[in-house]
Amino acid sequence: MSDNEKGLYEKFKVERTDGKSAPGKKHENCDYFVIDMTHDKYAGTALKAYARACRKEYPTLADDLEKFACTVCPYRKQNEGQHGWCHMFEHFHSGCEFGELS
Repeated sequence: MSDNEKGLYEKFKVERTDGKSAPGKKHENCDYFVIDMTHDKYAGTALKAYARACRKEYPTLADDLEKFACTVCPYRKQNEGQHGWCHMFEHFHSGCEFGELS
């Protein structure tokens, strides 16, 4: 069965670096969704959506996610050195070569 036929399934085992996923800790049985930031063409879009959702409560995280999303934008390399619209998102990126956040 190909990946695009599988749907959601357990592919990764995630362990928190702060120890809170250890047995008996707060995050022992939490579920996580992992995104491959190098190869997944939807990763930047997912980061942008999360940044929008958390911006009011976590503005610094939202800024960091938007900046990182720009680094994984598939149009970045093909348009190296050009300023303008990044077609992956519905806005201009802040902090990257594609221009300022509108």
